[in-house]
Amino acid sequence: MKTGRLQFIGLGLLTAAVYVASAKMGLRLAFVAEQVTVVWPPTGIALSAVLLLGYRIWPAITLGALIVNLTTNTGPVTSLGIATGNTLEALVGAYLLNRVIGFRPSLERFRDFFGLIFFGAMVSTMVSSTIGVTSLCLTGMQPWERFGSLWGVWFLGDGMGDVIVAPLVLTLVASESRRRLRSRDLPEFIALLILLAGLHVLVFGWRGPTELRYYLYAIFPLLIWSALRFGTCGTAITVFITSSMAIFSTVEGFGPFAIDTINEGLISLQLFMVVAASTGLIMAIAVTGLDEARASLRRSEQRYKSLVLASSQVVWSTDAPGEVVEDLPTWRAFTGQTKEEMMGRGWMRKLHPDDIQRVSEVWEHSLATRTSHENEFRVLAADGTYRNVLARAVPVLEPNGNIREWVGALTDITEKKNSEREMQEANRRKDEFLAMLAHELRNPLAPIRNAVEIIRSSKTDTARIDWTCEIIERQVQHMSRLLDDLLDVSRITHGQIRLNKESTDLTTLVRRSLDASRTVLEKKNLRLVTDFVPGPVPISADVTRIEQVITNLLNNAVKFTPPGGQITVSVHHEGDSAMLRVVDNGRGIAPDLLPRIFQLFEQGDRSLARSEGGLGIGLTLVQNLVRMHSGTVEAKSEGPGRGSEFMVRLPMMPS
Repeated sequence: MKTGRLQFIGLGLLTAAVYVASAKMGLRLAFVAEQVTVVWPPTGIALSAVLLLGYRIWPAITLGALIVNLTTNTGPVTSLGIATGNTLEALVGAYLLNRVIGFRPSLERFRDFFGLIFFGAMVSTMVSSTIGVTSLCLTGMQPWERFGSLWGVWFLGDGMGDVIVAPLVLTLVASESRRRLRSRDLPEFIALLILLAGLHVLVFGWRGPTELRYYLYAIFPLLIWSALRFGTCGTAITVFITSSMAIFSTVEGFGPFAIDTINEGLISLQLFMVVAASTGLIMAIAVTGLDEARASLRRSEQRYKSLVLASSQVVWSTDAPGEVVEDLPTWRAFTGQTKEEMMGRGWMRKLHPDDIQRVSEVWEHSLATRTSHENEFRVLAADGTYRNVLARAVPVLEPNGNIREWVGALTDITEKKNSEREMQEANRRKDEFLAMLAHELRNPLAPIRNAVEIIRSSKTDTARIDWTCEIIERQVQHMSRLLDDLLDVSRITHGQIRLNKESTDLTTLVRRSLDASRTVLEKKNLRLVTDFVPGPVPISADVTRIEQVITNLLNNAVKFTPPGGQITVSVHHEGDSAMLRVVDNGRGIAPDLLPRIFQLFEQGDRSLARSEGGLGIGLTLVQNLVRMHSGTVEAKSEGPGRGSEFMVRLPMMPS
């Protein structure tokens, strides 16, 4: 805090010193009164100080003004009045600029410059000139008869300080305007100043009016050069140097303004410099605004391109007739087309042949009706596959209603389409499963109902009742197996099955399952061939669940193998795995069904008239139970009528 206060005091003393030095130079040109001059740089310095350092800098301005006036044979009361006017002038000007304009020192907005001219060079200077001249007249230092002429010179001198000096100080301090000056080549700016000096010699190197005075207007091309290349800061420097050299030459009697009295010449020069400074600074502001707009446009375009490239969508645009006329990077990346290939209507060559006519009709309809549209079609992607896309097209209209261009986007909806198809397939399979479930559960009911009727009519025939009870028991067991399978699938799906693993022999489990199924095999006249590796095949498994796997595979083979067929069951080692194979020469599996054979409710024959029965969940149980044992199951078939093979791999325990 102490360091900051000392720093501000230092800035205040520096402001006062610069104020005094510039005031002394200005008062050397006081030709109408010792305290009144048409050249008064301190006004611009004071206003800049308040704008840049804040209102609390006012004591430095008052101190500088007092010192100046007390050292020019002005009494204390008059000096205090003039100093008060000079201070209030800066404070009023800064307040109006900040309050009304929201002033920025870089002077890169029109409202900043015109605010400086109006509130600074016109409104606030009335305060100083009025208080100052009134103080001179009240104390008798100047007669009231000269109030008007003195007020006019004071007003013009203070106003020129705000027009010439304030822009120089403000733009040199403001980093925005100074940055534009630094970004240009220094040799070019030096060349501009050299030409400016040469022009000064040409115009102001002669005493009295000459034909060369018309070259005075050559200052405007130099100001335009400065405005175009160096912004407000470079233009303010050019104006200040031009004004300084012109004032010096005019006072010495050189140049087109050295006519009549020096004061009249300086007044004419100051009025000319108002026009020159305003022209240069206004053009500099216009050029700066244009450059900023261009830079903003470039940033916006770069941001747009970056967003387009980062987007998962393909963003495109065409001219009014619907022709591609510029590069579309996202389309190139999506399709692999080159820029030349996509031009015009070349992009249509990437559409699916079956979609080209429909897309073309929709596009032509939008062009004719000038309406937006959405359309789905297929596009050949860069990887060689057709992708489903949703295209949206929107016209961009001119103010008169004509179409300037078309813009739109392509969204890859392939995954969405696949999901919809999968959902439809799942719903279809669910409906088929429910129909099969109803059929399978209803089938046992008819024999049970018939058996009940037989029991009722044969109460004394024990043999017939026993036979009927066997039918009921067999059908109930069938229904029980169906419900057990459904419950097992539900438990596995919800992770509710817990394995009770123990060390066991896979060959023993297979033999046990074969013994349980032997009656079914013999009843269907199926030939069973076994091939077991000598010795035990140790695995860590839940015995009940592995037997369920084996039984389901055997039942599946029995179900789809015709009478007289053959089923081969083998157990052997394969590396660190125990391998179980169940091979049959029955119906086989169609190639399109093979990848889905382990999916829930999947069956080759989905008609209710099929003879094998079942719900299509046995192989799903097999796959899930094998996976729970860290194993794999695989199905093979050469096609319908060529039989099938199921292979189960389970981790084998060390011997």
